[in-house]
Amino acid sequence: FKEYRDAKPKEGSAPPAKTTPIAAPVLVSDTASPSDRKEQKKQEAGARQRVANAKKPLEKKLAELDTKLKALATERGNIEQWLSAESAYTDENKAQLQDMLKRQGEVVTSIEDIEWDWLKLSEELERIAAEVSSA
Repeated sequence: FKEYRDAKPKEGSAPPAKTTPIAAPVLVSDTASPSDRKEQKKQEAGARQRVANAKKPLEKKLAELDTKLKALATERGNIEQWLSAESAYTDENKAQLQDMLKRQGEVVTSIEDIEWDWLKLSEELERIAAEVSSA
């Protein structure tokens, strides 16, 4: 009786609003037969594998470019350090100075080219990821 009294609305209060239960969203796999779910999972795994296969060579190339960039950045740093020394500008080092300045230009150009390639590959990876997420 106590439970009924506690559950009963008090006099003068508004009756409780009627609520309709919200149905849980029905996923295709919830209503599909086990063989359909198995086929759906197989198709999803195949799609993930195709994406991974498409991304793998690009990711490998990005890693190679990163390695080259690190090596070139180190070389550029060494050249700049050598150029910052007073001894680089002596008459004895005139030929080496010219070689180092030439190499510095080559290294900077190579870095710019590799960075450009890296950017294009990154955009391609983002495009592939966007296609997957929108599908």
